[in-house]
Parts: sequence; structure tokens; C-alpha cells
Amino acid sequence: VSAGCNPYLALAAFLAAGLDGIENKLDPGEPNLGNLYQRTLADIRDSGIKLLPQSLNEAVEELRNDAVVKSALGVIADDFIDLKSREWQSYHKQVSAWEVEQYLTSL
Repeated sequence: VSAGCNPYLALAAFLAAGLDGIENKLDPGEPNLGNLYQRTLADIRDSGIKLLPQSLNEAVEELRNDAVVKSALGVIADDFIDLKSREWQSYHKQVSAWEVEQYLTSL
């Protein structure tokens, strides 16, 4: 969970997901014991552990496809998805200092 999230919307999503799991008798699986930071990415994937989104774009796509969370957020969900999609597009158009240093100073 991002520290920049709205805590009320995050809590609503957590509660909705938990209630959905209880109502549909979903099996949460075995607990993940040990330090995941010490395991390789391949080992984590082989264990069936699903990784969290690695970018804003991936997170928006996860939300877009999550009927439970979208239902919990109500009409806010679609507006939030549109807002964050535009934010990602704007961010992606920016040229970073690293890109300038990496690609333009060698010309």
C-alpha cells in the first residue's frame, strides 16, 4: 500500500476484499513464513505468491479488473481510474534527468 493512498478508500477496499473472501469461503492459502526479501524472485513466483503491481499503470489495471474493489468504491472507482490513467500518461511523457544524462550527453 502506498503511503500516498487515501486511508479511507484503502480501508474500504480492504474491508470489501475481506468480506468477499468470507462470503465466498475463499481459501487464503498457507501463510508465507520467513523473510520474502531473502528469497529469489523465481522462488517467490514458483511458490504461487502473487506480486504487487510494480508501477502506477499496473496498479490501475489491477483496479480496472477488480469488481469487488470497484463495487466498494462505487462511483469514485471509475473517476479514480480515469484520473490515475491520465497521471500515468503524463508521467510517461516526461524526460528524466537520467535519460538526458544517459542518452543526450553522449552525442
